Amino acid sequence: MAHRINLGGFHAFGQVAQAATRQSRRLILRASVLTLAVALFLGALIYLDYQRTIESGRQRLNHVASLFNQTFLSSLDLATVQMTGVIEELSRRELRGIEDFEGTYGGRLQRIARQSEQIGVIAVVDPGGIVLWSTLPGLIGVDVSDRAYFRNALDLAPGAYTLGKPIIGRPTGASVTPVAWPIANDTQPVRGVIASSLDEDYFEALLADTRYDPDMVIEIASDDGPIAFSSAAGDTPATGARLESRARIRGSDLATSVSVPRASVLAGLAMRSAAFAMISAFLYACAIAAAYIAEKRSLALAEAFERSRTEALRAVQARNQFQAIFQSVEDGIVVFDERGQLENANRRARDLLDVPDTRSAIAMLRPHRPVIGGANGAAAGGARSTVRLGTMKNGQRREIRCRMSRVDHLLGQAYYCLLTDVSAEERLTNTRVQFIESINHELRTPLTSLSGSLNLYLDRFGDTMTPSGRKLIDMAKRNADRLLMLVNDVLTLQAVDHERLVITLGSVSTGEVVAEAVAAMRGYADSFGVRLCIAEDLVDLPIRADERRLQQVLGNLISNAVKYSPRAGTVEIGAMRGDDDTVKIWCRDTGPGIPAHARNSIFERFAQPAHEPTVQATGTGLGLAISRELVSRQGGRLELDTIHVNEPGGKTAHGTTFNVVLPIERGARVEEKVG
Repeated sequence: MAHRINLGGFHAFGQVAQAATRQSRRLILRASVLTLAVALFLGALIYLDYQRTIESGRQRLNHVASLFNQTFLSSLDLATVQMTGVIEELSRRELRGIEDFEGTYGGRLQRIARQSEQIGVIAVVDPGGIVLWSTLPGLIGVDVSDRAYFRNALDLAPGAYTLGKPIIGRPTGASVTPVAWPIANDTQPVRGVIASSLDEDYFEALLADTRYDPDMVIEIASDDGPIAFSSAAGDTPATGARLESRARIRGSDLATSVSVPRASVLAGLAMRSAAFAMISAFLYACAIAAAYIAEKRSLALAEAFERSRTEALRAVQARNQFQAIFQSVEDGIVVFDERGQLENANRRARDLLDVPDTRSAIAMLRPHRPVIGGANGAAAGGARSTVRLGTMKNGQRREIRCRMSRVDHLLGQAYYCLLTDVSAEERLTNTRVQFIESINHELRTPLTSLSGSLNLYLDRFGDTMTPSGRKLIDMAKRNADRLLMLVNDVLTLQAVDHERLVITLGSVSTGEVVAEAVAAMRGYADSFGVRLCIAEDLVDLPIRADERRLQQVLGNLISNAVKYSPRAGTVEIGAMRGDDDTVKIWCRDTGPGIPAHARNSIFERFAQPAHEPTVQATGTGLGLAISRELVSRQGGRLELDTIHVNEPGGKTAHGTTFNVVLPIERGARVEEKVG
């Protein structure tokens, strides 16, 4: 029995082996059939593409040949039009009877030959074939009666022309193509022939107007062989290796032949064939791989299930990590939606809002969510808003800034709220405001008194002081004025930033403003050895401005001009009328000018130095920023016109001009603008 069982096992094993063998044979047979089908399919595609490529090449050659012939015939038609006038006159006279042919017609024919792009040498031939006159003197007296083009021209109707076979020109020895017109009209017999020649330069010019590929060869030849023109440089490749198309030129024995190497026509075919082969190989590989993929699918599914379980564990870990970070961040975060399915708030948010749970935090923030078109500071589209909340903690008020963003998704809308304790920032801001306000009382008033006292002292005792004492007093006054200007700039910036800047507009005289500004800054200019002057052509017009703020602007501009002017230099201040009901008050210096890289940044606060250290004057970088702000608040603009000393022409015309452009007063009442 044991032996029978073993034999049965061997038998079963043999059946499995046979089944495996049959399966392998079937796979090999299917693979062979698939390979043959792919090869046949690929061969058919390549053959069809070959036929299409050859036909497309022939059509392209036919098009080029037809286009060249059209250009050629149009050119000859134009030449015929140019010759028509002379032919009409000659057809009414006997050519032999024209005594002074050169004086009567020679000049016109010479002019036609020079002006025409089609006509080169012109010859007038009598009915017997003798050249009576020619633009090429060597042809006069030559007998052309044996030429076919001459005999054909005698049989043509008026207004027609004929083309001859290419010949070797007798005077030049070069190959030319003759063209001839009969000298005749509808009422008179043929008086003779006007002949010309088309050389290779003429055909080259026509070829330049024809769109053709560089590898094409264009030839014009007669039926019996002579070639009028060939675009090939050197020997033409063998005909068997080229694809050729011919188009006959109407009314002549000439034809245009266009040929191209067959290899260039079939260049794309090789690439496409390679692509077809690659695609077929890819499809074949895909088909073979499909069976292998099917066998491995079950194993892949098992591995996928295992990966899913692993990813689920990772997701749980990531969620726990996120919650740990979410609860530990320094800023408060609250997230909720309209449907109540998404609600979360971290510990910091609950602490800032002083609420016990997430729902209380959301209830506190929900009324402030951004709404489209709302008045709570929502941005464009209602996507964001910022609100301030005040809470109490341990008896102290806290300022909480809440930035809320709305996120739209497929299931609705969710809101993301970021809460930050800005109590320290608010206290710092208030402290800064108090500090700036104290400057007015603690610095500005003493500095004003000090500057005034120094002025009074100089007025009374300046003439009796020693030079060294006068120098010390002048230094003290200059530094006091500098500190006072700095304090005024700081206070002005504070007023601008907190929207407390008051602009009182009224009617102001430009002449008075300029005179007062020059008088106020003359002592400052004298300390630098700079002369202040008012332009002679200053216009005195009423403008709409705040006189006190305008004096502040002009003081800044004049002080800058003085600091950058050379000793013994001049700073000129003037006013002129603009083209758009404005007045331009300008301040011009002859300093080094402002470099191109700094012309935009100089109007910014605390701007970087515009010049190198040896040229840069001391300052805070606030004057021009304040001046532009003050001019803008008065409805004007501050313009810059400068040429730097290192720019082209700057060696002789360097300097800077600032223009304060303000509207002309038109009788409007005095108003106040705040902020």
